[in-house]
Amino acid sequence: MAGFSDYLENEILDHIMISAASWTITSPCYIRLYSTSPNWDTGSGGTEITVANGYDRKSLTMSSANWSAAADDTNGVACYISANQDWTATGDWSGTVVGCGIWDAATGGNLYYGNDLAVSKTVTSGDTFRIPATTGFVVSVDKAAAAGFSHYIKHEILDHVTKSDASWSAPAHTHWRLYTAAPDLLLGTGGTEVTGGSYSRIEVTANSTNWNTAASGSLTLKADQTFTTSTASWGTVLATAAFDDTETNLIWADSYTGVPVGIGDVFKHVATTGVVLTWD
Repeated sequence: MAGFSDYLENEILDHIMISAASWTITSPCYIRLYSTSPNWDTGSGGTEITVANGYDRKSLTMSSANWSAAADDTNGVACYISANQDWTATGDWSGTVVGCGIWDAATGGNLYYGNDLAVSKTVTSGDTFRIPATTGFVVSVDKAAAAGFSHYIKHEILDHVTKSDASWSAPAHTHWRLYTAAPDLLLGTGGTEVTGGSYSRIEVTANSTNWNTAASGSLTLKADQTFTTSTASWGTVLATAAFDDTETNLIWADSYTGVPVGIGDVFKHVATTGVVLTWD
């Protein structure tokens, strides 16, 4: 399974919540093989196989022709390279292949995703090194049991980060709800939303006024987001959830240990700490 790099996590978080920071996949990307793996979060370090003897960085068009559609699997949501990626050695390679990463440029550039091989491979003259279709390079987002990005978003984002022809446009706003009985935090279904006492959902515009730029794989509110002052008891708030502009697709949800809201109270999502969106 290949994980998102910090660079990709930050780009996607900004894409979801800051409309001016929309991001699309570069195509083609380039597959690199390593005898010493780099840091798969930062892309730094590592030792790439020397470009010689039949090894070079392999160009990969990022499209539905080369990647499967995002789909559920036992680990969460995943997509995979749909055709074998082969190198034929014309001489012994410079080291044992232990890792593989996909970058946005043939040289330099940004790591998108990568991981160590399940089984290392020494490649000698005449060998074919293969990343097999369907199982050799799988990009996945883990299945969450509670808080975090929704099932809907995980499908959309996996397609967005592997296929230039399956891009996803983030909503112009998110619409936030409060619950006294938590909904399904992955699907947004069920639960008991607050009613009465002047409660209303709040709309948060997707811009840099409301959201900080993502860093280290996390994104936070820049400004407090305040619900109306309660004119009657709302009960105990146990969860919050953000939906897109259709108010049908869940974006993100989280649960609380319990926040009682009485008459005259003001419930808010506090800047920097009240809502923390992260892929980790």
